[in-house]
Amino acid sequence: MAGGFCAIFVIMLLELTGHLVFPPPQEIVERLTHNDKQVRDKALREYLPRAHLGALLTVPFAWITGTMAGAYLAGRIAKTQLLRHAIAVGFILMIGGAQTLYSLPHPPWMWGGLFAFPIGAYLGSHLALKDTPQTEEASSEDST
Repeated sequence: MAGGFCAIFVIMLLELTGHLVFPPPQEIVERLTHNDKQVRDKALREYLPRAHLGALLTVPFAWITGTMAGAYLAGRIAKTQLLRHAIAVGFILMIGGAQTLYSLPHPPWMWGGLFAFPIGAYLGSHLALKDTPQTEEASSEDST
């Protein structure tokens, strides 16, 4: 669970950075802070298809980086089945990413960004494997 929280925190931090570097137009910002949910939803639906490319590319970058951090943490904390824990983080996050893409009209190419989750989980798990100290038994089994 700590790996999932870590991943979500990193993803949110990087996506927030993307919003600060590539802010939406002021009229969209005003509509996004409106009390009426329908007004906010309409503003998002109008903005996302024409959003700055940098703002859109920040999302898959945040996904792969956050998933890698979460998978690494899950792998480091896990006493056994390190890879299984890391992949679980990536799988759960991928479901959340797909739900986000399904609920809001992103450009079609962003669906390919879902590959960031298994790639991030794989990279994070392998970083955790490298950093996990091996016992003497495991080391001697590897050498035979």
